[in-house]
Amino acid sequence: MDGATGYQVYYGTSEADISTVWGTTTTTSIDITSLSSGSYYFKIIAFDNFGKSAATVSAAVTISH
Repeated sequence: MDGATGYQVYYGTSEADISTVWGTTTTTSIDITSLSSGSYYFKIIAFDNFGKSAATVSAAVTISH
């Protein structure tokens, strides 16, 4: 997102339950190493210098070890 200064990252094991907060980052790439095998759903909220969210992106990911 143009003008984004940070991203809040959430995830869950179903699309209806994306409630676990991974954290906040200023980078566009993260590593979450504590997840077990399975399907996860992520929501990333971009925000600007004023804390205003301007864009939200959701994605589904399957992890296998």
